[in-house]
Amino acid sequence: MSIIKKSLEYIKKYGFAVVLDRVKENNYIRKNPSNYDNYRKLMDCHEGHKLDYNPKVTVIVHNGSSKTIDSIKNQIYTNIQLLNVCEETKAKSFNKGLTMAEGEYVCFMNSEDILEKNAVFEFVKCLNKKMCSMVYCDDDTIMGEKYINPFFKPCFSPHTLLSFCYIGFSIFDCEKAKNIGFNCDYKDDEYYDFLLKYTNENKDISKVDKVLCHKKEHIENIDEIKTIKQSILMTRNIRATIDDFGNIVFKPDEELVSIVIPSKDNVPMLEKCINSIAENTQYGNYEIIVVDNGSSDENSKKYVDTISKVNGKYIYEKRDFNFSKMCNIGAENSNGKYIMFLNDDIEITDSKWLTEMVGYCQLPETGAVGVKLLYPDTKNIQHCGVINIQNGPVHCFGNMPNGNYYFGRTSSPYNFSAVTGACLMIKKKDFCGFDEDFAVAYNDVDLCFSLLEKGLYNVCLNNISLLHYESVSRGDDRKSDEKLLRLYKERMKLDSKYRNYISNDLYYNTNLTQHKADFSIEVLNRVFASEPFKQIKNVDRYIDSNIEFAVEYIHYRDFITIGGYAYREKGGYCKINLLLFTDENALVFETDMEQRFDLAKIKNKNIPLCGFKCRIDNEIVDKGQYEIGILLTSSMGAKHIVRTGYTINITV
Repeated sequence: MSIIKKSLEYIKKYGFAVVLDRVKENNYIRKNPSNYDNYRKLMDCHEGHKLDYNPKVTVIVHNGSSKTIDSIKNQIYTNIQLLNVCEETKAKSFNKGLTMAEGEYVCFMNSEDILEKNAVFEFVKCLNKKMCSMVYCDDDTIMGEKYINPFFKPCFSPHTLLSFCYIGFSIFDCEKAKNIGFNCDYKDDEYYDFLLKYTNENKDISKVDKVLCHKKEHIENIDEIKTIKQSILMTRNIRATIDDFGNIVFKPDEELVSIVIPSKDNVPMLEKCINSIAENTQYGNYEIIVVDNGSSDENSKKYVDTISKVNGKYIYEKRDFNFSKMCNIGAENSNGKYIMFLNDDIEITDSKWLTEMVGYCQLPETGAVGVKLLYPDTKNIQHCGVINIQNGPVHCFGNMPNGNYYFGRTSSPYNFSAVTGACLMIKKKDFCGFDEDFAVAYNDVDLCFSLLEKGLYNVCLNNISLLHYESVSRGDDRKSDEKLLRLYKERMKLDSKYRNYISNDLYYNTNLTQHKADFSIEVLNRVFASEPFKQIKNVDRYIDSNIEFAVEYIHYRDFITIGGYAYREKGGYCKINLLLFTDENALVFETDMEQRFDLAKIKNKNIPLCGFKCRIDNEIVDKGQYEIGILLTSSMGAKHIVRTGYTINITV
């Protein structure tokens, strides 16, 4: 189809204004590519509201350079004690500084680190929102006169921290830091040792999603890292070894693992799966349970033959396909301490897979455990963890060549909000069943979210990879209108169950894109536009009861993020703005507008561009309570307003 014909069809479907909006957006992207320099231009520093709590913060620097010292002296937060200590090692400097520290909180800096002028203020602002023992932030690398390679980090992730020192510049409770101190036996990675000890004792940890510190590149001392990890594990009474790559290999407790495999009429794949388990699994204490929801008599007999060779269980019950129900039946018939849910189109290619999964699963803080899955033909990534973005739960780095992306996300054990149910292990005592309302999709995400709600951590072992012949068993949901409709409905059901998780993945980062899974930076102007560009007076004259809308989420983090949809069935495309009402007037905010194909499918209507997301910098708006409104402006300039009934509170 020619580009002209495509364009005409798009105009006919969505209207000329939508096309014009997309052109403007594409022009912006071409002129302002999503790179870090443009991101930094959008991140203005605001002094913000006056804080109610202003603790003294001690900043201890090891042999600080003039630029480092100046960056501390230029902080907009003024209640700071600066200690520049010049001992022979960082550990000795930090320990000496702690003996002189007068602050309630303390920070540690290397000799050439540079702070943004609002760094300490942002930490203290975070403490004003919620008192905690530690706050950390995002950072980047100093390269000459430029700042490169920003690391936008997840919330506190204990398994990730055991993989490597992902936490940099932070603020700590001073008395608690003094109780731990720095080990002077370590010359290069003493801070990592300190972090592992501190976070083991103090779990109330917060994070600021902003780059507040610029650091010189640090090259780890691998031998010292191994020593630190081994020492920490001994202190915690955890049996483990450290492999040649510095990964922790936990010694499993050798308890029984029940491998539950749902399957129907898929004889070749099931045989490949079970044979690969038998041939490529070091861990010997497991049972295999196959749950069949209605194979033909011929295939059922073949299943029995295959399963009998490994002394497995075969449960046959003819019913409509419901992945959750089949897994629950398998779990009810299991005898293991651990349950391993496995798709029948998985091929085991790493003999350590079950050993390492049990090793992590046995830890008391662990919820679900997954591994990296690769497509068999291309060896591209199918799964290495699930992130929940504006597009819904997606496999990060999906279909990208297998490699090491974004600070070890695809190569190290990493905490994620969710892992795929195609290969998921959980303690039986923590398994409360898959929600059977999620018959096909998102049942694994729902389970993982429920584990997060219990305070557990889900982890994907991306140092282990298996093969996944995805969709061989059941087909691709996106290629059928009926299946796609069901997929959208299950997605909306998940969103309604976990509203706090919509576009708010704590194991991702608000600075990363909400529309792709490649961890690129989100820099579109209107996403970050937070200052109201005007006010509307006497808003009641524009009130329109014919607006269909929903405020789907309100998240309070470094920004207040509000999202949902709004449209008028008659009148075509409308630009969407968010309003904050102040009596009879309203502040007007730009939004990032989005296509909502899910609504169009579910409502069976030709809905125009109607999704919106708005990030409001609460430092721009006066403190107080505001009612949220939505403004629709037609291509002819006609205004239509709805009061949503939702309110936000700006306190800090």
